[in-house]
Amino acid sequence: MLTDKFKLIILFLILSISIYGCKHKKVSDGDKYIREQLEQLSDEDDNLSPHNDSIKNRVLDSTNVIIETSYYRYPQHVYGVKWKDGFVHDAITAARIAEAIWYDAYGEEIYACRPYHVSHTKDSLWIVSTLSRRIDADIEIEHSGRIRRLVFGK
Repeated sequence: MLTDKFKLIILFLILSISIYGCKHKKVSDGDKYIREQLEQLSDEDDNLSPHNDSIKNRVLDSTNVIIETSYYRYPQHVYGVKWKDGFVHDAITAARIAEAIWYDAYGEEIYACRPYHVSHTKDSLWIVSTLSRRIDADIEIEHSGRIRRLVFGK
């Protein structure tokens, strides 16, 4: 059996660790960080056009992607699916890959085509397409990152 003194020491250690851990907890909130960075950029770049070469136009997050969820069985899988193998785990990653490929063909003009439509098929493919009438582009991306199909149009 544990002595009362030993129990008090353990209780003190647990309390001090939990209190210290709560005070000095450093959790980075990705959305908060992105918002702060965008606010800084908007303050510095108020006079720049939407097609400029600033980081502000290159940030791709959930506000720039329309996610189609009809192929998901459970609501918790809307923003990402976990696979043992593969690099394309969610719709944002698929849209970033598509945008990087489209940038080579269309340049800065592709940023004006946001938001992108992203859907997930039963065959475990991400399908990313533009919703713009000026640029018509589609891409099929496997979870491994392999591009299965690429369609360009103007």
